[in-house]
Amino acid sequence: MRWLSWAGQEFNPVASQLYFEYIIKPRFNIGEPDTAAVARAQDGFRRLAAILESHLQDRRWVVGKTLTVADFSLAITLPYAEAVHIPLAEFPAVQRWHDTLCEIDAWREPFPEIAVAA
Repeated sequence: MRWLSWAGQEFNPVASQLYFEYIIKPRFNIGEPDTAAVARAQDGFRRLAAILESHLQDRRWVVGKTLTVADFSLAITLPYAEAVHIPLAEFPAVQRWHDTLCEIDAWREPFPEIAVAA
């Protein structure tokens, strides 16, 4: 519960701000990214990712020894890290953890093509 709450109240809002600035705004033609909002969100991400980085140093998963919903909750915006300028590469343990999540087919490709019957 601690990590789910932290994801919802702290970590994801800063990453979501970057998603809004770089994905949503262009998609709906509502302006250019706000450089001040981007800078605040990147600073916030760095501050919070440092906490997650420290926690993941000697762990494969966020909670215990198995994959939990906390992992998915924390990582929800990370597949878009490059597109939304999330400085993920600055946090090798977080990057490793996310790479491990990406080994899961359904995480890596959550929207498989639907086969069309002939």
